[in-house]
Amino acid sequence: MRARFVPVSPHRYVPVVAQELAAHQGGVLTRAQLIGLGLSSSAVNRAQRRWTRLGSGVYWLAPPLQRPPFHVRVWAGVLQGGDGARAGFGTAAVLQGLAHVDEISSTWWRSTLGLADDRVCIITPHDRRPGGGIAFVRELPGERLPSRAAEPARTQVEDTALDLAARGSRVQVVTWITRAVQRRLTTTQRLAQRLAERPHLRHRRVMLDLLTEVADGATSPLEINAVRAVLRPHRLPTPELQMQVGPALIDVGYRQYGVLIELDGQLGHLEGGRHRDRRRDNRHVLLGARTLRFGWEDVVGDPCGVAHQIAVLLRAQGWRGELTRCPRCPPQALGV
Repeated sequence: MRARFVPVSPHRYVPVVAQELAAHQGGVLTRAQLIGLGLSSSAVNRAQRRWTRLGSGVYWLAPPLQRPPFHVRVWAGVLQGGDGARAGFGTAAVLQGLAHVDEISSTWWRSTLGLADDRVCIITPHDRRPGGGIAFVRELPGERLPSRAAEPARTQVEDTALDLAARGSRVQVVTWITRAVQRRLTTTQRLAQRLAERPHLRHRRVMLDLLTEVADGATSPLEINAVRAVLRPHRLPTPELQMQVGPALIDVGYRQYGVLIELDGQLGHLEGGRHRDRRRDNRHVLLGARTLRFGWEDVVGDPCGVAHQIAVLLRAQGWRGELTRCPRCPPQALGV
C-alpha cells in the first residue's frame, strides 16, 4: 500500500502516518522517524526550516516562533535521550500529578535539582550533553524500576518520590513522601519496599521514620510536625490520627476524652472553608466533643504552647497524665 501524504506547504509533504505519530508524541518527531516513515533526507532538510528544532535531529512540527510547552519538551528529551530514556525527578513528578508544572521554575526547585533553569530532566542510560532546554542524568543499570506503560516514558512514582526526597532538604522529604501517599499515587508499603531496594539514598533514615508515621495515619507535613514537635516530645497520650467522627475525618483525635484537634494548613480554610470548619466544630460540640484548632504558625512556631493547650483540655476531660518538658520548653511553661 502506498503511503498517503498531506500538504504542509504547496511544495512540502509529510506522510499521514508521520502526522499521526507526531500527534501521539506531542507534535515531536526525530529525523530517523521521518525518514523511516517515507520522507527523503532532502525532504526533511527542506521541511525543517518550517519547524522548531529541539535538539540534534529532533523537531517540533510547529513554526519556530513560539516556545515549546512543557509536554513537547518532555517528548523531545525522551526521543533525544535514546533507547531507555525517560522523564525523571521533577519532570516525572509533573507527569504523575505529584507536582505542578509551575513549581519547576521556582528557586527552591532549581536548587533541589541543581539546574540553572526550568529545563526538563531526562534520565538515560546513555551519555548525553544538556541542551535545548533539556538536562540529561546518566542512570546506572537497575538503579530504578523499569517504566510502566505510560507515555512519554517516566520513572515509576515510588522512584520519583524517593529521588526528589533524596535531593531535597529534610523539610522537602516530608513534602514528597506525604504528598505521594495523600494523593493516592502510591502507598507507604511500596515506598518502604523501594527504599529497602535503594540503600544508598540520602536522608534514608529520615524517610524510614517518616514512612512509619505516615503509615500510622499522618497525611500532611503539618500533621508530621505535630507528631514530632508537639505530641511525642511532650509525651501526650497517643492519639488516633485521621479519626472518623460521623461523616468527617479529624486530623488528631482522643476518642476516650472527647478531644478533637484540627490542623489547618495554608489552603482550604479561607472563606467557604472557614464556614465548613465552624459548622463541623459546632456539630462535634453537640456530640459531646471539644475541638482545638491550630495552624502552621502554632505547630511550627510554638509547639510547646500547643502541647500545653492540648494537655489542659485533656486534663479537663479526664486525663490524669503529666505533661513532659521537652528541650525547647521555656522555664515554667508547662504548669498543667
